[in-house]
Amino acid sequence: MPDECGAPAATQEVFTCDSNTGDQKLYAAFSLAQPLDQVVGVEIVVDISHADPALPAWWQLGVGGCRMGALSANGGTPAGTGCADFWAGLATGGVQSYVVGQPRGGANQARIKVALSLLPANARTLAAGTVYYAARIVLGNQATTGTGACAGCGGEACLVLNSIWIKRLPGAPGGDVFLTTPSITGNMATWQGTGADCDAVPVQTSSWGRIKILYR
Repeated sequence: MPDECGAPAATQEVFTCDSNTGDQKLYAAFSLAQPLDQVVGVEIVVDISHADPALPAWWQLGVGGCRMGALSANGGTPAGTGCADFWAGLATGGVQSYVVGQPRGGANQARIKVALSLLPANARTLAAGTVYYAARIVLGNQATTGTGACAGCGGEACLVLNSIWIKRLPGAPGGDVFLTTPSITGNMATWQGTGADCDAVPVQTSSWGRIKILYR
């Protein structure tokens, strides 16, 4: 899987479920209609909808789940140059929560919340029209096969990037910016095919390996 952010993107990921090593990477990025200064962080919401009536063990990524610890997020610089990296290696934070049953109470749904931030002294000014890399969400392959494996890797799922909340320094004129409108190219990435109901979670960008869908 290319470790890069930029179009063209792969919006469908198919994993053979035959390895406990390596990972799959989901990128989120955005662009702005107007310049924005005093930016110090982002909060990102990604919702999962699975084709099964309930999330299988492989997708139980939260505390006490079969694959607890397999989900992470960071602001590490991708190898590609398709997105501007305003973090410059200084981001801290990661996955804040993984809650099964959100956003609409379905047993086959889960919500990922990610938060990354900079120290106030490193606040950034973002330009209009530039595609900025917001976060890399990493789904590890551990406990996929063999002894102790968590069943359900091969099931189909849809992941929807619903919002990116751009955080600014307290008191910044105009306050924070909450992005919920995706570009015309969409806002979804699929896992193992297109059998999951993407409309079962709110539709408000993301792609496997490289970003395609951009918030404006």
